Amino acid sequence: MAHYVKEKIPKATANGFVRYRTNWLIVYDNWPLPAVNYTRAASHLAPILMDLGAFTVFDAIFVHGDSQMCEFRGAPIIHALVKPGAAPHLPPAPSEGRPL
Repeated sequence: MAHYVKEKIPKATANGFVRYRTNWLIVYDNWPLPAVNYTRAASHLAPILMDLGAFTVFDAIFVHGDSQMCEFRGAPIIHALVKPGAAPHLPPAPSEGRPL
């Protein structure tokens, strides 16, 4: 994903590209990989994006997969994607009196 973000930086800073007060980038992750642990992947990608200077160009970067969307700006946030009408898959509530 860092490769694709890196490719977009010169395009977004090129002469003639219209910039707005807020500029977002969305990258579609359609690589045919086994199940991805999005939490680990996001924690690996976040510092790479910082090193690329991606946040000097984009205010937010979203990586969109089939079931998750990772939002990068500061600390990564992972959103579950749910089809309309489907109940979201939520983790079970912690037992009463148990720390999280």
